[in-house]
Amino acid sequence: MVGPKLLKKAKRILLFVALNGTINRSQIEKKIKPKIDHPTIYKAIALLEQNGLIKEKPPRRGITRFYDLTESGLIQVITQNVPSSVKKAIINYGGLIPRIFDLWPEIGKAHAEEFAFVRLRSVFSEIALRRNEPILSSLIEDVVQKFWDPSWLSRENNPGSADEWRQIIRSNRKLNDMAIRVIIERAKRSADAFDRSLKLISEIGIKLVSVEGRKEIDELKRTIEEDRGKIDHLAQIIDGLLKQQEAQ
Repeated sequence: MVGPKLLKKAKRILLFVALNGTINRSQIEKKIKPKIDHPTIYKAIALLEQNGLIKEKPPRRGITRFYDLTESGLIQVITQNVPSSVKKAIINYGGLIPRIFDLWPEIGKAHAEEFAFVRLRSVFSEIALRRNEPILSSLIEDVVQKFWDPSWLSRENNPGSADEWRQIIRSNRKLNDMAIRVIIERAKRSADAFDRSLKLISEIGIKLVSVEGRKEIDELKRTIEEDRGKIDHLAQIIDGLLKQQEAQ
């Protein structure tokens, strides 16, 4: 059984890796403050690796082992620390969740970093709770969808936060385009999703959508209508066959 002292030091090491980037055990031992003894560093790294929060990288030279954060590790760092303490982690490892952290500078321009950070933590918490498991790389797309969805409201958010998020998205062209793109991707899944997505797009403000975005929406609409036509036609064929069967 893992004791609370080891867990606490493992969390410190995880944050240290997040803030410093690819690193080996010797560098952690030399640089981390307050100091952590050699055997504890070995145990903590083994624990973090076992839980999928860090991963070993191929040796740069000799047999020295270097470690990097994983998606799950980045998510844990974000959920367990205040925003101001993890900015460097986002710079170092934001590429693990690209369609959110690629736009983080634009979120900063909209003066919405704190709001977006709280929203992102809420998304992580809800998905982990719903799945009853750590958020793995296979679930990152689910995170991206919820984060940009202007209708999504977590249990922790206040009633006005969905409107506030819409306003933030409306205020910046790049944020707006990303939200539209994510909504369109969801719309491609089904006709029902398409109807809901059009409503969301209209709530964000269709006038801000780029020309390419409008073309993509029009093309998607035509595709969905064609699919609906095919489904209706197939339904008619099935009805006809059923009637023939009943008649026999």
